[in-house]
Amino acid sequence: MIKIKLKLNNKRFTFPIPYIFLRFGGRVISSRVFYKVINRSLDRKGQLEPFLLDSIDQKVMKEFLKTVRYYKGLTIVEVKEKNGTEVIIRL
Repeated sequence: MIKIKLKLNNKRFTFPIPYIFLRFGGRVISSRVFYKVINRSLDRKGQLEPFLLDSIDQKVMKEFLKTVRYYKGLTIVEVKEKNGTEVIIRL
């Protein structure tokens, strides 16, 4: 489970994200339909360069998510700003 912790103006929020949502998101991102929609919208905006993440495969994404489970407690992102805002993302 990925845990996202936010601290904004002396208020704290924690969002747990189960791995099943990550697997679903990985399938959506690695699908061909997703790339077709993204490329069509880029063509409409006049940006003719294709979307660069075409090489993501569903098998690779599945293997990545299996591997991530073994690193529980690993801090991926930890950002603290001068105004007191904090964002922490942990596995």
